[in-house]
Amino acid sequence: MLNVNFATLEQTALLSRPELREQDYQVRIHAAETRKTLLCMLPGLEISARGHYDSNAFMVNQSWADVGVKVTWNLFNLLSGPAAYKTAKANESVSEVQRQYRS
Repeated sequence: MLNVNFATLEQTALLSRPELREQDYQVRIHAAETRKTLLCMLPGLEISARGHYDSNAFMVNQSWADVGVKVTWNLFNLLSGPAAYKTAKANESVSEVQRQYRS
């Protein structure tokens, strides 16, 4: 006869259920989607720096550099953002309830 602690086996079996692991992943995915929706409403910032060279002997400066900063903001995302954020939060809540229901 085997000396097995059935409570430990039961706990291990419950923790190893693939549908529970899938629900945990879904909760994490929906949380990331909510964060992504929130970040889409923020302005974008792009910083660039470039160096140039021209071999034309008649130029005063044959090499030069330029640096730039660009700020962009998508107004459509700003207008539709609150509704998208509410939808994403609702999806996050639904996935959390589903996870709790299955465990």
